[in-house]
Amino acid sequence: MKQRTKRKILEDTTMDSLDLFRKEVLKAEGGYVDHPHDKGGPTNMGITVATYAAYYSLPYQEALEELPNITRIDAEEIYHQRYWLPVGGAVLPEGINVFVADTAVNCGPTTAIRMLQRCLPDDIIDDGIMGPKTAYAAYEANQGDLLRKYYNVRFNYYHKIAKRGNQSVFLRGWLNRLNHMYGVILKEIVGI
Repeated sequence: MKQRTKRKILEDTTMDSLDLFRKEVLKAEGGYVDHPHDKGGPTNMGITVATYAAYYSLPYQEALEELPNITRIDAEEIYHQRYWLPVGGAVLPEGINVFVADTAVNCGPTTAIRMLQRCLPDDIIDDGIMGPKTAYAAYEANQGDLLRKYYNVRFNYYHKIAKRGNQSVFLRGWLNRLNHMYGVILKEIVGI
């Protein structure tokens, strides 16, 4: 299979955070998985077949056939374009940007942004859109408090969705990922 990359990755001021995000998501997501209870269907490196099809404008069946063989470069590009940029990875404070972008891969960008907005002052609308008010409020927040609040919102979200149908089978993995990413951010970015 040929590499499909569009290679639109732009240089931004948070390349260290972007590199950390890519590295940790690849580690957390692993390779190709087609779990019967995963509502997202088959994934490879955290990329669902629907995301892959949409990104490359492919018919679903063609994307399904290609998904097991996507390259790391393809996955990293999709992480950047579909998750990092939409959640404001290049404009959010370091640390919270990695946490929110990781959540986007796992739960979708809109959900990841809404989780962040729930951690900010009440005048920030919980609309799932990364705008200047959300980014500014994130910068104004005490970063340690913001990371802890975001951790708690994500923790509670996983417990809530684990109660739906067969989703409880994924709870341990989601919590392991959450704890690992929180620890990495504290160590690598916050310096604790």
